[in-house]
Amino acid sequence: MSQRIADLTEPVVRGASRQHREFRDSWLRWEERKSGTAQTLNKLIRAVLVVRNNIQHGEKTPSGPDVQRRERNQAVGRVVLPILEAIVDAVLVRPSHRLAAYGALWPAQPNQDEVCVAGDWTEITLTGWLRDQSSFPAFEADVSGQRVPAALFTSAGLPTIWPRLDDFKGRNYERRLGLYECEGIVGVANVYEWAEENW
Repeated sequence: MSQRIADLTEPVVRGASRQHREFRDSWLRWEERKSGTAQTLNKLIRAVLVVRNNIQHGEKTPSGPDVQRRERNQAVGRVVLPILEAIVDAVLVRPSHRLAAYGALWPAQPNQDEVCVAGDWTEITLTGWLRDQSSFPAFEADVSGQRVPAALFTSAGLPTIWPRLDDFKGRNYERRLGLYECEGIVGVANVYEWAEENW
């Protein structure tokens, strides 16, 4: 790996190293004090952009595409991006353990058995628009929208069933991180939104 990194220009290495170092320092401060979340996320975004730009543009050279560099950057991305996702999950207090359900998945609804891990349900609200799409409830998050009654399912077992729930919901729904409110407190959870192209 060090030989491949040595092929990068000094300004690229210096810039990427600085962004990753700044994020690391911000993350360590956040872990110690549990404060400065916005700053930590900002540093994370900058680090992700460095990775993304290296993956997307790493093959460009004055003499044409560098296929080996592109393949190397894609390999780095496959390792780095899951780590960054895990860090985002930690910073946002484990949204991977939370599902905001507004339709057939919540208790006493037809598909409640699809949520087949132990956990707790809490009444919450989402902000956006709830429409009917071919007899299915379809939610679109929008901060200027209406308050939509929903239920929050919290379980450490959710990460094990996300792939199955994604398949169950199908291509018309996309699982995204969204904001919910519960007794005046705002949190982040996974919510299945109607895919925009299918409106």
